[in-house]
Amino acid sequence: MSYLSLPLGLADFRKGVISLWFRLPLESLDAVREAGDAMPLGTPFRYIMPLFTFGDPLTQHAQVTNFENVANPVGFTPDPPIVILSPTSFTITGEETIEPSHVGINCAAEGVGYLVMNWQMAGRAVLTHIGDQISLIDLYRGEDWVGDPPDMSPGTGWGTGPDETYAHTISTVDVSDARNARPEYFFVNPNLALAADTWHHILLSFDFSNACTTHGPPQLEDPDGTSHANTAEGTDSACQFWYAVDDLDYRESDDALGPYYVDGGSGNEILTENAWDVANDVTGLIGNLWGVPSSCDFGPEDLPTADSPLGIPAAPVWVDNIYAVEMAEFQMFIGVTLDTGIEDNRRAFVAEDGTPMPPAAAEALLEQKPAVLLHGSGHWIAGINSGEPAAPEEPAPPLTPTGLIVAYTPGPDLSP
Repeated sequence: MSYLSLPLGLADFRKGVISLWFRLPLESLDAVREAGDAMPLGTPFRYIMPLFTFGDPLTQHAQVTNFENVANPVGFTPDPPIVILSPTSFTITGEETIEPSHVGINCAAEGVGYLVMNWQMAGRAVLTHIGDQISLIDLYRGEDWVGDPPDMSPGTGWGTGPDETYAHTISTVDVSDARNARPEYFFVNPNLALAADTWHHILLSFDFSNACTTHGPPQLEDPDGTSHANTAEGTDSACQFWYAVDDLDYRESDDALGPYYVDGGSGNEILTENAWDVANDVTGLIGNLWGVPSSCDFGPEDLPTADSPLGIPAAPVWVDNIYAVEMAEFQMFIGVTLDTGIEDNRRAFVAEDGTPMPPAAAEALLEQKPAVLLHGSGHWIAGINSGEPAAPEEPAPPLTPTGLIVAYTPGPDLSP
């Protein structure tokens, strides 16, 4: 497959602006979907057509939960006896490869793609006082009931649930370390469909220079505890993300910035997965230990991009995930941000008639040249980077072309 790569990547950074024009051939969307059907769950880039990647592949811990038998609770004497298992610890069983930072298209649906954006950090958060609260048995009233009903008096831990289910939580295990199996990441997965065989433009910007610091609600006697009114109530510090697709801005909603959007926050705030889970006190794996609020503290941290290949549409290590795609006008600025909700900012990249603006317009707006600029078919074919030099006496590093890269017409245009 054909691709461009910057072997040593870029210096690590926390702020950036990226602009790219692309066209998704229907044949490629279908091919990615068919390949994904044959891949096991958890395979990197399953159903994903990358548009660009950067950073080395990282790993997450694979783990299993250890269970031990525990005695039936007082007041519950089923006949025959029921074996009740309680989680006691977690064991690391190995490592699994995870995807690097990328913008891509999810091709799982037929005939259309959905935008996905992942920003993979290298470090792990500090998680504290996180408990795993599991309903270990579920017993139903009626013909399926065995033995005498348990003592339902206050303080026994028993309660009624859907369909008159009796459920009981036997134990709470501290899973702060086990929860942190994967390095932290920012992930934006809007329900945004992109039609095949037509040009699209994405303009995005991010600011990861703040820490992601969150806390859970105070725990009460109720095993389910309390909950925050919204994500912002449990958030002490967050990061920001802005983007526009086809000259339309998407912002300040879970649909646009989910799944880890700070609901009730100020602006386009997002969190890493663990930080968001703690702020929302998600039931299941995330939950407070008794009487102590949970917490998450991550960063601030640079995106790990130095000495790691940047690839368009993907770095060489991901060559099996590269499919035919038309691209144009790639600009990547580092150390700066912009709000895509401001029309004048978008006009530096997309003209009113829906065609690309000359690169000089973005350079004037952001008051610097991009670190990577691919402008014109000839530069794409040869991998000529006309961005800012790494040092005044050195040229900007070229991108290494691999495979057949050819010019495509007609050029980028958002008009119908």
